[in-house]
Amino acid sequence: MASNWHELSAVLTKYSREMGVLWCLLAAVRVFLTLWPQSGYIHPDEFFQSVEIAAGDLLHYETFRPWEFNSSFPIRSIVPVYILCGPPLLLLRMLEAAGFSTMTTYIVLIFPRLCILLHSFVIDLCVFRTLNALGHDGRTGLLLISSSYVTLVYFTRTFSNSLEGILFAVLLLETLCQNCSLRNQRLKQNSETSGAGSVFRISTVIVVGMFNRPTFAAFAVVPFVYWLFSGGAMSGRTFDAKHVFQRLVGSVTVALFVALTFIICDSIYFGYLMPDMAEIAATLQDKGFLNFFVNNLTVPPLNFFQYNIQVSNLAEHGIHARYTHFLANIQILFCMLGIIAVQELVHLIVSVFRRDRRSFNSFSVILMSYFVPLLLLSIFPHQEPRFLIPLLCPLVILSSSRFSGQKFGKCMIILWSVFNLLGCAFFGFCHQGGIIPAISRIHQVFIKDTTEHIGNFVFWKTYMPPRHLFLQDPSYREPVYQIYDLAGSSKNKLIEVLNFVGNRSERGTVLLIVPGTMVDELDSLQESMHLEIWGKFCPHFSGENLPTMNQIRCQTNEDDLSKTVTGCSPFFERVRNLFSLHVFIVKFSV
Repeated sequence: MASNWHELSAVLTKYSREMGVLWCLLAAVRVFLTLWPQSGYIHPDEFFQSVEIAAGDLLHYETFRPWEFNSSFPIRSIVPVYILCGPPLLLLRMLEAAGFSTMTTYIVLIFPRLCILLHSFVIDLCVFRTLNALGHDGRTGLLLISSSYVTLVYFTRTFSNSLEGILFAVLLLETLCQNCSLRNQRLKQNSETSGAGSVFRISTVIVVGMFNRPTFAAFAVVPFVYWLFSGGAMSGRTFDAKHVFQRLVGSVTVALFVALTFIICDSIYFGYLMPDMAEIAATLQDKGFLNFFVNNLTVPPLNFFQYNIQVSNLAEHGIHARYTHFLANIQILFCMLGIIAVQELVHLIVSVFRRDRRSFNSFSVILMSYFVPLLLLSIFPHQEPRFLIPLLCPLVILSSSRFSGQKFGKCMIILWSVFNLLGCAFFGFCHQGGIIPAISRIHQVFIKDTTEHIGNFVFWKTYMPPRHLFLQDPSYREPVYQIYDLAGSSKNKLIEVLNFVGNRSERGTVLLIVPGTMVDELDSLQESMHLEIWGKFCPHFSGENLPTMNQIRCQTNEDDLSKTVTGCSPFFERVRNLFSLHVFIVKFSV
């Protein structure tokens, strides 16, 4: 990894007078947007499949452990979570212990994001080197990858999909560039000595990727098969079965060793296996390896596949048409890059029918590395845009030459720039963007530096609030707050919960957190309790609770609570209130 960073530094020096200056500017923007920080909340998995788990284990905060990490049937491995979030959280804990840092919501939010931010630059390096190895100018690819809002937003967040995208970029570089380099006679002499290292790196990346997200198998299949049957495995037109066999055996051996290491770590973490080597050896001797494996080890990727092949399980998370990835998600993430890939596919098919031998080249492998995962992921009826963010790397490699062309290059650059500016603003700051700032403010006012205050925080019609960002002090004997996450529950459920809290003898401060578009629904609550606005956090866009035309036109009754919240003038302030997260102090009638 150190050599990669030295190489990236050399790249910056070489091209600092040309496109490198613009790339450095875009890289600075990426860092700035991470430190700002971005308030947009794309999906709960950003927290609840990574940093929420690690913060509970390493910082001992009060957290919510999702069902994916249930010890009875875990479908997520803990090892990638610790790889991604462990170092920054441990560093944060050491800094606090040494007196160099004070825990705040901002600090706990930013440190894990800085870790994934640093790793995101690996994608830039992989795109640059892959394009150069294929005989193209890597500088255009650098600009495309660094200006994409997917890089600026998704690849600075602690999504497992972000780590998957980084590993996919590394795999493409390892498999494609090695085989391209072997065409160089000077490098062929060193191919034997570098072969073992390549086998180890490729196999390790694939195993880590699959334990991070088992869907990584869909991304890895084309690069791995190409690497297996090309380069040192091909000599002109003569197929060399010996090299294929050596690579396959070596890959399987390394993969089994790395996978077994991960399985043992997961089994210890989830309580299937005690970390006592003497006990493990005795169990192996008594029961045999097969019984030991079945009864004392857990394999989260295998559990993941068992869970996701059941359509009834996927239905709990949302069923989508199987063409959603093709028709919607690709365009949402990558603008015109998906259309360019389709054009390249048409050209490839035409070349094949013309029996053009030049059609089978490294670019066709890149093309298949895009379409094969897209097809395989489209088999599953649960389809979210973030599942496809690893495809940014092959799409940029395929599209970079189009942006440097004279005919349509400038128009495409303008369209690309506008698209990514809007995407960065929406997903980086607007989408559910009031939750994180509201939690930070609530922590400052109601939780920080107190051991006696009691609070009840009711979230309604919002994404799940990350519990670790409340920074519940582990030294407290009793929690100073209680969180009620009602998600998309009905108003009757909201009334039931508020009445329950109101009847408690020690209820302390009660806060109700709702999107501005749902304030109208709170009118009926005024009969039994009083709602006093405490704060508004803008922007906050909730796609599940869009404003109605009546709300925009302000066609409400004079006595409505919404009248006091959203107001009827001026127009822009009314819209601003509708797209804000509102926090009310709830005062109950005696």
